[in-house]
Amino acid sequence: MGVARFIHNAEDGVTLIEMVATITLLAVIGGFIGQPLINLIETKFVIDEQTDQEADIEYALSRVANDIRFSSGIPTCPTSNAIEIPGSAGLVEYKYRGTDFVIVNKEFEEGEVLFSVIDKDEPYNFYCERLLETPSTNLYELILKLDGESHLVRATPRQ
Repeated sequence: MGVARFIHNAEDGVTLIEMVATITLLAVIGGFIGQPLINLIETKFVIDEQTDQEADIEYALSRVANDIRFSSGIPTCPTSNAIEIPGSAGLVEYKYRGTDFVIVNKEFEEGEVLFSVIDKDEPYNFYCERLLETPSTNLYELILKLDGESHLVRATPRQ
């Protein structure tokens, strides 16, 4: 009978040191490749957030301007940072409530948030000014200041 003999060849396996060296090398390469990807994803998130806020601001200002255009009476700026507009749904007011820019139905005191300030450390404000007041024309200027940028819209009620 023959005895099976195993011949051990040094090239058959991988040593622990080779395995650790390979893992270390892959980790270093992964770190170099991964960091730019992480930065790219973070930057995309910030840009998306800013773009969404810009769209929300444009929507809010266009909504205020449309309410002025189609108001059933004469809008008023009771303070420099709010505007009240009479309409078919009653008297509504646009203003900041904390960090939320809201529309409030004065009859029911219910509010709808149009957008919220993302960076609460940056200055933000809303200004309403009546630029032109004649018997036939009233011109309003609405400025929303946020993150150092001013967003402006002008509107006049249709007669």
